Amino acid sequence: MVVEDSQLIEALEHPIINEALFLASPDLHSQLLLWKKGALSDPSKVNRLRLALLKYLARISSRSTPFGLFAGCTIGTLDRETELLLTDKDAHHRVTHFDMHFLVALSQYLQKQSHIKKQLKWYPNSSLYKTGDHWRYVEYTYVNGNRIHSIEGVSSSSYLEKLLSAAKEGLTIDALSAIIIDDEVTKEEAFQFIDQLIENQLLISELEPSLTGSDFLSQLIAVLAKIQDAESIVLQLKTFEQRLAQLDKQLGNDIENYKSIVEAVKQLHIPVKEKFLFQTDLFIKTKASSLSNKWMGKMKRCMRLLNKLTPPPEETNMQLFKNAFLKRYETKEMPLTTVLDVEMGIGYLQSQRGDTYTPFVEDLRISRDSTNNTKLPWNTISAVLNKKVQQAIKNNSQSIELEEQDFQIDEHRWDDLPDTMASMVSMTNIEGKEYLLCSSIGGGSAAKLLGRFCHGHKDLKMHVEEIVTKEADINSNTLLAEIVHLPEDRVGNVIKRPALRSYEIPYLGKSLLPKDQQIPVEDLMISVKGNHIQLRSKRLNKNVRPYLTNAHNFSNSKSLPIYRFLCELNMQNKRSGVYFNWGSLTTIYEFLPRVVFQDIILSAAQWNFKVSNMNSLFDSLKEDDTQILKAVQHWQQESQLPQHVQLADNDNTLLINLHNVSSIKMLLHTVKQRKRFVLKEFLFSENSPVKDEQGNYYANELVIGFYKT
Repeated sequence: MVVEDSQLIEALEHPIINEALFLASPDLHSQLLLWKKGALSDPSKVNRLRLALLKYLARISSRSTPFGLFAGCTIGTLDRETELLLTDKDAHHRVTHFDMHFLVALSQYLQKQSHIKKQLKWYPNSSLYKTGDHWRYVEYTYVNGNRIHSIEGVSSSSYLEKLLSAAKEGLTIDALSAIIIDDEVTKEEAFQFIDQLIENQLLISELEPSLTGSDFLSQLIAVLAKIQDAESIVLQLKTFEQRLAQLDKQLGNDIENYKSIVEAVKQLHIPVKEKFLFQTDLFIKTKASSLSNKWMGKMKRCMRLLNKLTPPPEETNMQLFKNAFLKRYETKEMPLTTVLDVEMGIGYLQSQRGDTYTPFVEDLRISRDSTNNTKLPWNTISAVLNKKVQQAIKNNSQSIELEEQDFQIDEHRWDDLPDTMASMVSMTNIEGKEYLLCSSIGGGSAAKLLGRFCHGHKDLKMHVEEIVTKEADINSNTLLAEIVHLPEDRVGNVIKRPALRSYEIPYLGKSLLPKDQQIPVEDLMISVKGNHIQLRSKRLNKNVRPYLTNAHNFSNSKSLPIYRFLCELNMQNKRSGVYFNWGSLTTIYEFLPRVVFQDIILSAAQWNFKVSNMNSLFDSLKEDDTQILKAVQHWQQESQLPQHVQLADNDNTLLINLHNVSSIKMLLHTVKQRKRFVLKEFLFSENSPVKDEQGNYYANELVIGFYKT
């Protein structure tokens, strides 16, 4: 079977798919329209477009992780029976914002307009701290559109001290200049000095992006509404707000509605890419959304097994830091900024060397075959799993069953797990029996995966607030503070959330909480008590526990040391959760069977392939479709692959139909430059527990939260 061009065009003409594709990639969408009109003649370009469209269609029809209009979310309950019934798609609702990339560019443009600049309030850079007679802080610049941070320093002076102290409450340029005008400093010199501080980012305006609270466009409008002679830009931004709200009245908007907004934005003369202009989230309306209570008992038993299978980490960043701290400072309490300063203190990530930005490696393709350099332990768990895999191969079985008594090891502690955790699970039906796919439970907070969706669903927001309240109750003697930081402009799309906690730690990001509920990094003191790193607010004289209630991957090598330290501190002396892991067996076996514990699937069956062993498949691409299918059929039978599989890339998956030539070409084109790739069985079928009123079935993901008692 081949996906014909007519089928692809039919999908492209579906109003909702058409709009979803535009929001995902306006550039691809415009090229697809040219192809549809027959305006493209280059066969290789047309083939790439077809494969790109196929990938998006595979994504929209098989993955439940929210992404634009491809998939959405809602809130569910625990009840006596499982009932997951969607209403008609017209009842779903959506929320469209400007992309943070554009909003950050807009805020920077606005604060440079002289009549706006002089009326804005200016504050000290939130990363600013003093060491000796110098002030140090983080400045950001843009390289190829990417936000790059660097640590800068400036000598202190009486004038600078006065300005920074006064600016803590926010002052205009006129008010700041009046502070330092004297017999030796003229008004013009004062303005020049303050301009220099602004240019070098020691002073930051009230238009600085905020990641917690209301939508940033609304924040910009609120600030500008107080500025004289800014009525026209306020009116323009309010018009944008109204036009975005108009888009949210339906699914399947005419793309011209977006184009007209794009043209209006261009009138602002702000450099912006169309693909970085709109950000949309979809929220699903259901007739019923309940999960049977019986699964909670099954999940608890599963958690007990996974707890056995998850040993504590042997050496963590926090442990290395703790050792370095004790060696340098012993029992002293020190300012956090001094300790993490790479010149004055001990820094962070003692096991790593060099965090310098190196643009020449940005586009380098890194081999995915890292197993040669990775030492994976062989332990009692590996031995048990290995025996079961060998038995499965002997019996030609595609699955293995685990039982608690298989592992004659003591259950690990429970007190080294997070206070709240979440598991992202999926429900499926195999041969008439319901299963829950669950490979891990953890995450540091049950709210991390949900924070970004609070703005579009009040019940979901209430659920997240319940989680946050539970965490505060468990830690009643400690201040729980949300970390407010913008690592990259576009990352802001997925890390923005409401103000969820009573305190916030702003660090290159603006907090909207009252000043007495903000904890500057310069106010934080650090010490080691026993085996515990203690963080204390000097002003409030209380211990502080930082939280990051979003799913940002802060372990990225470009993360600033203070930001990463604050994020990781929450999990010191703890396991991140409990999980199933094949460990060293992934380097031994080409095939690993499905792993089942009672009614829970801990791991889907997976096949590990070396691209170098698949030359015959790649050679078949030079033949006609019949020969391609024949070659794949032989490969499928030899490897015992099912018809539907998923190409797995960490958290991303791509659905492949091995009976469809177009889908096969998509797979081979995607993996041809790799050394290895992994296929996993696709466990959803046409009798999925999730369906709509018309009897259509859907893939699903459920986020289930747990708290410590």
